[in-house]
Amino acid sequence: MTEDRDDLPKEFDLTVIGTGLTESIVAAAASRVGKSVLHLDVNEYYGSYWASFNFKNLQTLKEECGEQKEMLETNGIQLWRHSNQVQNVQINWHVPESSETEGDGEEWTQARIVKDYHKFNIDLAPKLLYSRGSMVELLISSNICRYAEFRSVDRIATLYEGDIKTVPCSRSDVFNTKEVTMVEKRILMKMLETCMQCEEGNEEFEYNRENTFLQYLEAKRLPPKLIHYLLDAISMSNVHTSFEEGIQRVRRFIESLGRYGNTPFLFPMYGCGELPQCFCRLCAVFGGIYCLRRPIERIELRRPEEGDGKRLSMVIGEQTIQTQDIVFGSGTISITGDYQNRSCLAGLPEMIMPRKCGNMSRGIFLVDSPLGGAAENQGGGGVALLKLPPAPGVTTDKQGAFVIQLSHHSGTCPPGLHLIHITCDADIDPRLDLQPYVDQILSVSDEGSQTPENSQDQVDGEEMEDVGKRKPRILYSLYFTIPQCFKCDNYDKLPEGVHLACGPYLELDYDTSINQGRELFLKIYPNEEFLPRCPEPEEIIL
Repeated sequence: MTEDRDDLPKEFDLTVIGTGLTESIVAAAASRVGKSVLHLDVNEYYGSYWASFNFKNLQTLKEECGEQKEMLETNGIQLWRHSNQVQNVQINWHVPESSETEGDGEEWTQARIVKDYHKFNIDLAPKLLYSRGSMVELLISSNICRYAEFRSVDRIATLYEGDIKTVPCSRSDVFNTKEVTMVEKRILMKMLETCMQCEEGNEEFEYNRENTFLQYLEAKRLPPKLIHYLLDAISMSNVHTSFEEGIQRVRRFIESLGRYGNTPFLFPMYGCGELPQCFCRLCAVFGGIYCLRRPIERIELRRPEEGDGKRLSMVIGEQTIQTQDIVFGSGTISITGDYQNRSCLAGLPEMIMPRKCGNMSRGIFLVDSPLGGAAENQGGGGVALLKLPPAPGVTTDKQGAFVIQLSHHSGTCPPGLHLIHITCDADIDPRLDLQPYVDQILSVSDEGSQTPENSQDQVDGEEMEDVGKRKPRILYSLYFTIPQCFKCDNYDKLPEGVHLACGPYLELDYDTSINQGRELFLKIYPNEEFLPRCPEPEEIIL
């Protein structure tokens, strides 16, 4: 990051507004091939919608991202003064502010949680990485992986008949689990092998092409429990997922097994907000200049023949910067209105409509115990993934909800607490959207953590195993919406040199964002290589 300086270059090949993941990928790729890059963000932190916050900074989200949003319109482009425009922020405490017995460490209070605010790294848009997914392959091929640490996801869980169970992933897990019978184990292994061999062109694939994945599983006459494992936990599909897509998801799951652990997923240590910063570091290493807390005062779009070939002119503070191309990140810009009379924006569509990137309802919860109890969370819980199908009454086009559980082993919360992230499609209000999923796995009180049937048994001396199955108690909850971003589907209608990045998307991994970053880079620099490998320090010859 740099302060206002008189000796800053006056011209850049590329200017990027916003430090979200997609735009950071573009900035790193451009800098890596020798382009001069200026990377700006009006916030004082990296990441935009992809950022991570400690607990104290998270509390300011409601004040900074309220309904009153300062905006500056220049040449028909509306520039937000704060690029992180999350909406519908709702913060709730479910524990007292303090307690007389707080010193003994047995009761959770607001003061006890806030005291360790610096031990939190809470993501706005948490995701996992398939071990053989696009993000892992890009981090390895570009050598950006050296800027971050990762840990293997400890377990994949599922909600079956009201209980949270661990899904066996590897062959050894399948034969060691007590959740399925020996016959079911053999059937499951055979079914996984069948899915791996089911490829386009063979007889079974073509026969089932028009079916849903659920219809395919039912035709195999699998036991209900195995259908649930394959549909909801392994392929993470729903009843409307096509056969072809379901097979692809199972194959991707199986292919990622065993590379780094017993599950197919990785999670970045200290939160997913580290990933945009990895690409920013690479950009800076190759000469990219970074300025945080720097809003743009004005943008002028000019025809190339009017000047020196630089199509865009920006005013930042008291300095004017010339640039050839500019990439706006999600949440940094809104382009609406009638531009037919603006010569500098001739050909721009009258309205650039919002797309469904973003458009997510998010819930962040601090709880006092892991999902499924201690018996299902050996070693303290670590990182766990739970995919919940669409709740009853939810429209059929919804994906359901992704649930990510984190413990202090991931560097995202202090010991004794667990951090639960729940994400689903946005519809009405984040709390209303998420409530059907929250009710299935969490509770807001100790009393609600037990079912009426076992509450008396608890008093009479319930076994510890049953006690461990109670729903985790919510100590703190935060709901918000990541809104839809503005995106033009027809790039030819945008002014020359102006590009828009989107995201985050409702997906478990980062494939869509990486693909978009690659497409943006190749559109701007079609003859350049996208993120070639970065050399090690010892390989550089001065």
